[in-house]
Amino acid sequence: VSSGNLLVAVRPTLRGKGFGAYTLSRLLFEAVRAGLRRALVTCRSEDEAARRIIEKNRGQLSDEVESPEGTRCRYWIDFR
Repeated sequence: VSSGNLLVAVRPTLRGKGFGAYTLSRLLFEAVRAGLRRALVTCRSEDEAARRIIEKNRGQLSDEVESPEGTRCRYWIDFR
């Protein structure tokens, strides 16, 4: 497998405590163990917290696309 799409959802009561960044980093660790070379991580364009979490985990903004739920930012994270 060369790539995959990941989703991180953090309960509102746990937001702002670092759980999002930690959860994404653990997902990325498991993705590497599963043999992925890179991962696509998406978020709503207006969700600044999610964007910071993805960028903190080496996410590089690829583009923004329209979806039924609104504009989505797509970030690729390459594994070394």
